[in-house]
Amino acid sequence: MTAPVETTEAPRSAAGGRFSADVLLVFLTMGLTRSMEVVTGVLTARLLGPHDRGLYSLLVMIPTTLESLLKLGIAPANVYMICRNRVSSAHVAANSVVLALALGAVALLVLPFHDVLGATLLDHVDDWHLTLAVLLVPFHLLSTYMTSVLYALNLFPIVNRRTILAAGLRLAGTALVLVALQKGLFEVFLVHVAVMALAGVWLVPVVWRVTAASLRPNAAIASATVGFGLKSHLQTLLTALHLRLDHFIIAFYLGSAEVAFYAIATHIAELISGIHRPVSVVLYPRLAATSEARMHETTITVARHVLLLEAAAAIGVAVVAKWVILLLYGRDYLPAVAPLFIVLPGVLMFSLFNLLARNFMSRNQQQVTIVAGAVGLVANVVLNLILIPRLGISGAALASTVSYSLATVILLVSFRRVSGASLVGLVKVEKSDLTFYVRLLARFTARPIAA
Repeated sequence: MTAPVETTEAPRSAAGGRFSADVLLVFLTMGLTRSMEVVTGVLTARLLGPHDRGLYSLLVMIPTTLESLLKLGIAPANVYMICRNRVSSAHVAANSVVLALALGAVALLVLPFHDVLGATLLDHVDDWHLTLAVLLVPFHLLSTYMTSVLYALNLFPIVNRRTILAAGLRLAGTALVLVALQKGLFEVFLVHVAVMALAGVWLVPVVWRVTAASLRPNAAIASATVGFGLKSHLQTLLTALHLRLDHFIIAFYLGSAEVAFYAIATHIAELISGIHRPVSVVLYPRLAATSEARMHETTITVARHVLLLEAAAAIGVAVVAKWVILLLYGRDYLPAVAPLFIVLPGVLMFSLFNLLARNFMSRNQQQVTIVAGAVGLVANVVLNLILIPRLGISGAALASTVSYSLATVILLVSFRRVSGASLVGLVKVEKSDLTFYVRLLARFTARPIAA
């Protein structure tokens, strides 16, 4: 695929030598922000109680779910256009702002259905909750699109600082509202809305300054971007629904308190994905800017390291999970322990799925990932409808693990056929791998990492 307008602007993401440093910085950022999110989660769980904590989880998921439905795959398309097709980042940034605002306006079409949503999922919360959740959508889209431009230009430190600041503000605001002011669900959700809106808006002038953009969208580039993005969008949409649809099914069958238990279980289990996420963030621009033969070799090497580290992390989480839940959330939240154990293997498999998906996306072959994701999603919905009424939230966890694994196996078979590589390389730990960790540790303990 070739964009209609090309420039000689070389993507900074193609420059080698900083992969490990960028991954480590993103990893540390995600670790710090995830720690703050855990504290925020503890505050909301203890001070709101299971019922309102479940409603809070659903309210937070409304704008993210709508974003997943509407974002059209523009973020990965932005990276592809800048890194692969050498399209001007200024044009990409301008198009992204216009698209974010337009698609955010489309989200408003949900508002007339507030009575239906309130009666079925949100336990009759005030209409203002849903209105604020929907109004967050354009800010989510701005944040996602602007972040993708910075990633394509290898400007990870800017995104890292913004991510840490947003998590810190959300934690401070939540503590102020719940602890100092002793307010409730609406006020703490208002804090979330304010922080996410600020985080989205803040990135726009930053990207404008970096890219020297102006608010003059380019229709030809926008058309090519959307063309690539629609395939990525379907892939991302399937993934988002696969990850979060079970929360809404649980709300329908079991109520908001069970959603709170399951949300805590999945959030803790997904801590291990904090290893693959920074790798994926840095890996995709690199793959998009390299040759196809090198892509496959890099994908296998990176996936092997990620699986090794996440498997070790999963064992650690399983050992301490019960005591962490008891200590942080209290005895009322112990029902989260069983589904956490069940979903851990599935989270590990889904990490591999996401890494392989970066390979297919870098070659504009998202249709393979779409098929795998669609099969996994259908299996997930069917299994949830069968297992949740019988096994409760443990049934939802089992459905997730089975469906995640099914989608990953399909993608593995396709990757093997295209690359011709032995899949043993994904799990066989080499002596050179251990040497790599020793050298990496020595490198980053010997001197500070440059930002």
